[in-house]
This record gives sequence, C-alpha cells and structure tokens, in this order.
Amino acid sequence: MNTNILKLTAVLLCLAGSFACKQNETDSNNIPFIDYSLAGIDCKWEIINDNEIIIINSKEEMDKYVTFYPDYEPEIDFNKSTLLLTKISTTYGVGSLSKKFYEIESKYILDVTIVLNDATVVESRYIFMVTNKLKHQNVELKVNIIRN
Repeated sequence: MNTNILKLTAVLLCLAGSFACKQNETDSNNIPFIDYSLAGIDCKWEIINDNEIIIINSKEEMDKYVTFYPDYEPEIDFNKSTLLLTKISTTYGVGSLSKKFYEIESKYILDVTIVLNDATVVESRYIFMVTNKLKHQNVELKVNIIRN
C-alpha cells in the first residue's frame, strides 16, 4: 500500500515539474512592449476587423489605420520598433484587459485576457502596442474571455 502511494506521489511530482518547466519556458520567451492607451486621445481609426492583427513597420503604414490630431501622435522609431494593432469586441462590458507577448517555435503570440463585467453593452477595445522590431511576420492573436 505504501509503495503505491510513493509511486503515485512520484508520478504527480514529475507531472508538476513538467508543467512548471512549460510555464517557465513561456515566461522566459516574453517580449517587452509598450502599451499605448488611446482612450480620450484625439484620433480617428479606420475600420479594423475584430481579432485581426495588423503589423506596422512604418509611419506611412500607421497613417493608413489611425490619424492623430496635432500633439497626440506617439513617437515611434520604426527602424527599431514594430507597431501591432488589433481590435477585440465583446457583447458585455470589459472589467479588465491584460496582455502578454511572447515567441514560441518561430511564432509570435499576442495573448489577451479579457474579464467581462455585467454591463450588457457592445464594447470594442483597440490594442495599440509597440515592441522591438519583429524578425518575421508570423503573429497569432489568442483571446481568452472570462465572464465573472
């Protein structure tokens, strides 16, 4: 009986260790970014499809999607940086929104978690974030929606 308990404990520890390594692998691949909140900023958005990632590597490309009025445009050095734009819409209010950006197996992942609140209103959130110049254009959007 004690042998079975020891075997089960050993298996559970191995599984837990494997999961911890997997989590650390993702965490170690995190890529820093600057998140701009454009709420209250005087700008005009062109139509962006929900859950579509737009990868921008020049001011000319950025101007196709968003027009900033004087004194509001962020300074982005496109020689060193890439801008990622996306829009996520929900049929409930957004209580909170968090983002992670990482690379796994030659693919970038923008992982967005949205916690909804009880407001029954259609809400769209634009994500406007700048990161180091991307090595490739393979970017996937992963959206996790949690309802309280």
